[in-house]
Amino acid sequence: LKRKRMLFLGLCLANELLDAPVPEEISKEMRNDPLVRKFTLQVTGTIFGERTMKHQVLSSFIFRLNTRETMRDKLYFCLGRFVLPDPLDFGFLRLPPSLFFCYFLLRPIRLVARYFPNAIKKLAPAERV
Repeated sequence: LKRKRMLFLGLCLANELLDAPVPEEISKEMRNDPLVRKFTLQVTGTIFGERTMKHQVLSSFIFRLNTRETMRDKLYFCLGRFVLPDPLDFGFLRLPPSLFFCYFLLRPIRLVARYFPNAIKKLAPAERV
């Protein structure tokens, strides 16, 4: 996986926030990537409260997606976020080892229920009086 942009972002933040030295050759290469500067401004703006994130989860996801350099890396990132189970999935519903594969089906459902609860309500049949 290509991680140069993420490395440059980390180095740029370390340089700006902590005055960490960055070799001139690397510094020059960082300046040639306009997205590194853009992402650095986003992060510092968020850290110091200059920017607010109304939809923090979505903003964070988009930011992390955009730091990926290739379409392949972006696809792997999305698959990892939406399909691969994490500890919250395991805690949400305890399944025996023989049903472990169900966590891959459960994750997208749990994410929709968590982040789009109104969509679930619209799918549920209306109560009759």
